[in-house]
Amino acid sequence: MLATPRSVTLELPKLNLKAIRTSGGDYAPGALADEMLRSASATVAASLQHVRGELGLVFAASVAHARSLTEAYRKASIPVDLILGETHPADRAHFIADWRARGHGLLVNVGCLTEGFDEPRASVAVIAAPTQSTTKYLQIIGRVLRVAPGKTTCTIVDVMGREVDPRQVLLDSVLLHGMGESVNDPADERNPLGALGRKHAKNAWLPVLGGSALGIGKSLIWFVQRDAHGSGLWEGRLLDAYGVQEYLTALPLPELAELIHRAIVRNGPNALTIRNAPWRLEPASEPALRRLRCESPARAIAAAADRWNAGRVSDAITIANTERRLRRLETVSA
Repeated sequence: MLATPRSVTLELPKLNLKAIRTSGGDYAPGALADEMLRSASATVAASLQHVRGELGLVFAASVAHARSLTEAYRKASIPVDLILGETHPADRAHFIADWRARGHGLLVNVGCLTEGFDEPRASVAVIAAPTQSTTKYLQIIGRVLRVAPGKTTCTIVDVMGREVDPRQVLLDSVLLHGMGESVNDPADERNPLGALGRKHAKNAWLPVLGGSALGIGKSLIWFVQRDAHGSGLWEGRLLDAYGVQEYLTALPLPELAELIHRAIVRNGPNALTIRNAPWRLEPASEPALRRLRCESPARAIAAAADRWNAGRVSDAITIANTERRLRRLETVSA
């Protein structure tokens, strides 16, 4: 069973993740470290109300960043220790033992506690090292998702810029807790993508990494997002298991929706799942849960804990599948 995660986002005005290039499927390490170091004091100030009195972990982007965060938390009278790769094992054990015995305070680290570290009572994770990697993000939040006596919830603090970077992995999209703001709300009659979903068996689009995804048949996924250059136009990609089958770029949303409509028609009337089909309300099947475990272990844990129905598991598989395909494209282009 998992603790119920509470999402907190710290929007730092001077932090600009969108300016950092992607390298190897994630933010370029040096540029990210420099950007986060400049915002260290702001990160601490914004996170104080969420960490005070809690047993928490802070994930930093570099050694210099970790030291700056540690100093700032100490100045704010938060009990804190710093664990680095160079920390002597005896000192590391001492810091962790003190932290556990105290029952509150922070451990700041740079990748040392991302996996393999276990303290079920830990209730807060401050992700001051934003990532584009879903795998890395899941490892981080896994440190605080376990339940413990008296603990049924945890807090995930995501540090982000004032402008959302669609590449950044955040809690809501990862665990599917709340669908968040979607560009294609099917209830919005003014939205062409919402109308497209209703036109084709009321299949709602799903929010994925700052865009929206729609599964077509058994193996194809349409992914749409706003043009990255701030033009107000849109782009769409038809993804298969190996790459991009079709790429539509720099189009007004109504025109993009119409082109996608034509592409869907080519795939036949059964290309889309009926959104209100009775099977979606049934318990998820074991094969579906196995597939979800392969695509997204953290979502599979949440699905088992919260007893997701077949429809929600199907949506989660589509989202995870889309994320994986997009990550692979980013890695190839990098």
